[in-house]
Amino acid sequence: MALQFTKIISRRPAHLAKHYALTNGALTKTTSAQLWQGTLEVMEVNDLTEFGQVISGLKTSEALVFGVPVNRRATRIVTGRALGAAKHGDDVIARTNDHFDWPSGAGIMMLDHDPDEDQEPLDRDALVAALRTAVPGLRQAEMLWVPSSSSHICEVATGRDLTGLRGQRLYLVVKCAQDIPRAGRAIFDRLWEKGHGYMKLTRDGRLLPRTIVDSCVWQPIRLDFAAGASVGPGLVQRRGHPVLIEKET
Repeated sequence: MALQFTKIISRRPAHLAKHYALTNGALTKTTSAQLWQGTLEVMEVNDLTEFGQVISGLKTSEALVFGVPVNRRATRIVTGRALGAAKHGDDVIARTNDHFDWPSGAGIMMLDHDPDEDQEPLDRDALVAALRTAVPGLRQAEMLWVPSSSSHICEVATGRDLTGLRGQRLYLVVKCAQDIPRAGRAIFDRLWEKGHGYMKLTRDGRLLPRTIVDSCVWQPIRLDFAAGASVGPGLVQRRGHPVLIEKET
């Protein structure tokens, strides 16, 4: 069963990643998440093990989306504004909803555990247990686990882990990628029913429903910065390799 998704290779900016540096002994972070110009490649893997190998090989100039371009001739990507402002060849598209869709067959669904700064992240076992308790069908699904790009930024000289485990990703195989938005809403609702929901107060005073996985990621154009972080001198990221979580017996 071939699983399709798209790799984005950024040309501008040079990195699609968070950057960590030591500044006067303190850890600082900057984020470069806005894609202006790049190329794209539709990829296929057979299972989550192969997908984990793709993640391990990503560079910080590369990110993934779990949709595919509607125009399968597309090899270059720009912003929607740039596409509308000038004439381009038929191999150029924008990262907008009218240029991407879910694969017509099987695909990969991402679950993003990205707790707020004042919340303690769940560890891997607790996250998987919470999901499988809320959604029993996930007990018979393999998952691929990967720490987020903010996790395990370490100081080379001392070996100290300066960030620890922050957010996490879980990836699932779905037989019908077109069903990902509906499945995501169902998982979100079940987590709320099992007591994993809360209301977040935004800066503009709104209350928004949240749970232990981000409900905003189930879009075919959503970038997954799966490569990890860019780090400055004296730092290294030690996320380890992706971990395959087996079905329950």
